[in-house]
Amino acid sequence: MSDGPKGPPKATPHPGIVSTLIHAGIRLTARAFPGADTREPGLPDHMPEEVYVEGNGVNLHCLRWTGNGTPLVLLHGLDANSWIWAPIASLLKKEREPLSCCAIDLRGHGLSSSPDSGYDLATTCGDVLAALDRLGIDRFALMGHSWGGKVATYLASEIPERVRGLVLADPVPPAGFNPMLRAMPGLVDAVLGPERGPYADARSLETGVTRMVYLKRWDEMDRKLVYAGFRQQPDGGFRHSLSDSAYREILDGALQEDITDRLGSITCPALLLLPTFTVSFWPGESRQYARGLGDGLTIRRVRGDHSFIYTNPVDTTREMEAFLKTVPA
Repeated sequence: MSDGPKGPPKATPHPGIVSTLIHAGIRLTARAFPGADTREPGLPDHMPEEVYVEGNGVNLHCLRWTGNGTPLVLLHGLDANSWIWAPIASLLKKEREPLSCCAIDLRGHGLSSSPDSGYDLATTCGDVLAALDRLGIDRFALMGHSWGGKVATYLASEIPERVRGLVLADPVPPAGFNPMLRAMPGLVDAVLGPERGPYADARSLETGVTRMVYLKRWDEMDRKLVYAGFRQQPDGGFRHSLSDSAYREILDGALQEDITDRLGSITCPALLLLPTFTVSFWPGESRQYARGLGDGLTIRRVRGDHSFIYTNPVDTTREMEAFLKTVPA
């Protein structure tokens, strides 16, 4: 599949006036309260190996960065894919050498299989475990962003003996969305609309997705991230790799599942990274993790919005490296 035109797309309205207004507001807010933008233009110097592994009834696409230290397994958020981790994975060091990392395209995302069902937390974690076993990764540190943070939390509670450390990057809270988001289900759909499509052609895709505030440059890295998440159709259009029914299963099911009782089963050190503009904005939401994980939890703030793992990899990496030094081998 072609990466499409290289120049910045012309600005044309994205369908949906609510979505358009929301993203205009997000951009105005970002300009008024700027966060860090530390990602270097273009693809990172340390690029991964791409591999596919079969397991749990799906074929999963993975990115592997060779290095030393306890391997770090990376789980992306809803509608994203493993390439969102490339800026961080290329920067992470262990004693001045690259850190071993593995990012997985979760089912329905990126270049992995896209079944119509099976997006509950238990099945998704089964996918990850099958992939890690096939890759020979026994003990590891684990990091998840957004929905991937909830998957990572569930996984760490399932196999505490294998997870040496847990990093949660602005995760969906253990009890699910807060009352405000539950009361306005269309709000999340409107926010995520541009990154889902569908789009009639490459030009309209690029015009649409660049409304997302984290796709600021539309350089090689942005294009690789976006095009890995779409499948080109016979008519030349582009549809997201995650079907609408699977999207709804995650949004209305897995993200809302209350896993608070599972936090007590997690025995490893944990780091909660919250950006300036976090999804845990409701009073007391971040304390759900503090109550469940107790003294084993460290909470740090990182400049940026919900996409900070991609737009601010330098500050994120600094916090991660400090934490990973405390993780047992």
